[in-house]
Amino acid sequence: MNCKHNKRTEYQLTFFDGSGRGFAFPCDRVGSVDLNTLYPEGRESLQLCLSRSRGTIQNVEVQDSYILMDARGIYVARVCSLCEDEVRAKYRPEIFEDGNYDLQGETLNEDDY
Repeated sequence: MNCKHNKRTEYQLTFFDGSGRGFAFPCDRVGSVDLNTLYPEGRESLQLCLSRSRGTIQNVEVQDSYILMDARGIYVARVCSLCEDEVRAKYRPEIFEDGNYDLQGETLNEDDY
């Protein structure tokens, strides 16, 4: 289950070398990169990229969500503040409160953790 709320668009100025490798820098919708947000190595990489090509602006959809785990640390769902209560309501409350909750006939594998 994935959260469908709190989506926003961010932008990246991307540069690819033709072999599947490249660089991506956060930017505004017109491709301007705030150099103050980059480490010195990032600024050097951006300057090198700009000296070789123009780059491409890409829209990146970002979701403000987080992983909801049960009391045993097992993944339940990806949620946001708008849907967490709705998702929790689909499960027994004790799975979020007591790490020794009754499995009610279920078995756990190490892969569940």
